[in-house]
Amino acid sequence: APTEAAGRWSMATDAPSASPAAPPPPATATTSASEVMRRCTAGMSEAQEQAAVVEYCELRGIPVYHIPNEGRRSPRGGAALRRQGLRAGVPDLCVPVARGRYHSLYIEMKAGGGKVSPAQAEWITLLRSHGMCAAVCYGSRNAAALIDRYMALGEPPSPPSAT
Repeated sequence: APTEAAGRWSMATDAPSASPAAPPPPATATTSASEVMRRCTAGMSEAQEQAAVVEYCELRGIPVYHIPNEGRRSPRGGAALRRQGLRAGVPDLCVPVARGRYHSLYIEMKAGGGKVSPAQAEWITLLRSHGMCAAVCYGSRNAAALIDRYMALGEPPSPPSAT
């Protein structure tokens, strides 16, 4: 099972560089998932890291989606979105695939020295308490490694058939 220490995925990541990195070039029909990760460099923004993880999953046939909680909104627009279910702290990515004892995988992406907010820590705890695998990943390589380990857990047992 994926291992975590104090709510933080324990795998080491690349150290950030002093200058921002250019985003990785878009995938081509012949790009492999490993090539996507090789293009990832230290100093990428959180958005660039997350885009690389999404591309990695797509190339491997793993369903993934982003939960768009970031961004500035007017007070009126923010109130409308909160009524529709927008919640502060929900992790950035979801892999809606059951594996092992988990119902799905949620990933809060961080780049460089990013810190987990109290709302993010609360959501991670809540998701775990409901049978989800939830972790903070520092960089795209860290996230890809977690996804690989998660997917290797195997499919959960099928429920008994009603006869």
